[in-house]
Amino acid sequence: MPVDDGGPVHPKKWHVADKAGNLVPMDSGGMTLRDYFAAAALTGCLANQYTRNESGNRDTEYFLAIADAVYAVADAMIIARAKEPPDANQ
Repeated sequence: MPVDDGGPVHPKKWHVADKAGNLVPMDSGGMTLRDYFAAAALTGCLANQYTRNESGNRDTEYFLAIADAVYAVADAMIIARAKEPPDANQ
């Protein structure tokens, strides 16, 4: 099942001139919201010394586990965003 990436965070649109001088629209989707949330979670993990495994080593497998964890956080944040906000009058 495809993962909801939340869409682009900072999409950009601009125009460039082709050889005939016509303006051609261009765009860049930019970073996805999922990537943005994962980057924010990663910053927190690294700031809190989650940079070494139990033996004190920095290794690829350990960082892959961190990467999986921050994308799990990002996915949860996208799911939470899609929920209806609670009624403030209740």
